[in-house]
Amino acid sequence: MKEQKYGVYDEWVLHYKYLRNFFLDERYIKVNNKPMLLIYRLYNIPNAENMISTWNKLAIIDGFDGIYIVNTLNSKNMNNIQYADASVQFEPSRSLNDISIMEYNVKRLRRVLFRLYNRLTRNKICVNPVLKYSNVMKKSLSLSNPVNTYAGIFMGWDNSPRKKEEAFIISEASDEEFKHFLTAKLKYVNKHNDLNNQFAFINAWNEWSEGAYLEPDTINKYKYLEIIKLVLDERLWEVE
Repeated sequence: MKEQKYGVYDEWVLHYKYLRNFFLDERYIKVNNKPMLLIYRLYNIPNAENMISTWNKLAIIDGFDGIYIVNTLNSKNMNNIQYADASVQFEPSRSLNDISIMEYNVKRLRRVLFRLYNRLTRNKICVNPVLKYSNVMKKSLSLSNPVNTYAGIFMGWDNSPRKKEEAFIISEASDEEFKHFLTAKLKYVNKHNDLNNQFAFINAWNEWSEGAYLEPDTINKYKYLEIIKLVLDERLWEVE
């Protein structure tokens, strides 16, 4: 992975100036007159609090009430970022990472053994087991969330184009599984978030190298988009 550099004050100002053109567009999503900005792994950014404070001051000059920062929840240990306004369940990472120490050690030992086997036999067997979508879905729906958390949904996961035999693979959702998952997540948002603050994030539109994409292809065509339309048109999250 390329090294991430987050800069200091001058770079923060330049970054805000780039973003402000989008913030000022009337179509841009805003919560309580704050443009929404989702930041991946906010906890990894040095001086993030000062960076956000700088952006808030610049946003107020532009007539906003600050920036609405949304932090990604990647595991159970990353829930409390005090200078974020909200969080989003970053799936499937959150469910995959929310495991006990024993589970972690068992999976780690399995990877070590399979790497050794691959090295000795010159094979390229995936060191991680293929997971069922239904099991990861159930795990995601069972997890508790901090206050003001947006729902996270995914269709499947396969990052073998990037990770090769180190890949994590989750079977692709069936029509009914994805419909159930999406409906359940929208019910969560409807129940826990204010009317002007109900958002759900789907991972992703075009993460082709990780097998997470809504964009139509030659296999699924418009399947997932049609399911989303069905759930929204029939307001299934309101059905008991």
